[in-house]
Amino acid sequence: MAELRLEEARMDRLDDVLLFVDGMLETLDCPMKTQMQLDIAVEELYVNIVRYAYAPGTGPAVLRMDPEAGGVAITFIDRGAPYDPLKKPDPDITLSTEKRQIGGLGIYMVKQSMDGMTYRREGDSNVLTICKRFRRTLRLHGERKLFQPGKTKTAKMKQRIAFHAMGQVPNQYTASPDADSEAHSIPVAMQKLPKRKGSSQ
Repeated sequence: MAELRLEEARMDRLDDVLLFVDGMLETLDCPMKTQMQLDIAVEELYVNIVRYAYAPGTGPAVLRMDPEAGGVAITFIDRGAPYDPLKKPDPDITLSTEKRQIGGLGIYMVKQSMDGMTYRREGDSNVLTICKRFRRTLRLHGERKLFQPGKTKTAKMKQRIAFHAMGQVPNQYTASPDADSEAHSIPVAMQKLPKRKGSSQ
């Protein structure tokens, strides 16, 4: 398990959060597509803590990463006001942006792109965990990938801006059986979301 503790959850620490996550995913040989999905989910959830958990002030946050059988679990802990994002109704993405209620798209995107998402209130803390399965990237003997955290930042930002502008969740951010997925023994936290139509998992 790896852990990042922040005395204050601030927006200017977002890069540190993503460096922490990407560094751990590198050690797990996580495929780039899955890493991008996780980066976007982590950004969404961390920014929610920054903006809402302690508003109008700020407070501590903890990120924990646990390698699971065939994937990874990432846990966010804050001591802000109680808030269960899983109770928020999913937005109706069939409506036009003018008719759709403001808010909720980010959490919906996270739920769609992850294989599991759980929330619990533990004492005075919110504890939110996301889980993602993936097949480790194969390497040639002796080959080592170079960790370049800033290389895809611009591409990720352009994709994020594009899907918010469209008011839609692009296919590349939705969980579906593909080369990045693998059937393994699935941790309990990964079994919380119902199967979507068309999924073989």
